[in-house]
Amino acid sequence: MKTTSAFIFIGGAFVLGAWLDGSSSLDSFNDSLSLSDAQRAAQRAYKKELRATRLCHKELGKNSTIQWTAQGELVCIPQLRK
Repeated sequence: MKTTSAFIFIGGAFVLGAWLDGSSSLDSFNDSLSLSDAQRAAQRAYKKELRATRLCHKELGKNSTIQWTAQGELVCIPQLRK
């Protein structure tokens, strides 16, 4: 019985400490979701740029560059060789 009371006391101390500290596992879980969402968004943006670059290179050659309009449309810009 004393062992059980000791475990309950220690567990309560940890919960109280975390509560007083202002941090919780829910906060770290939400931070983790935000990080994974940001990583997925960055990966999608990278793949979009890569596909656009490949398309422009196929259409106008390896020296072409890409640019995006305000509406999000792709514009391939030919570069003149010097």
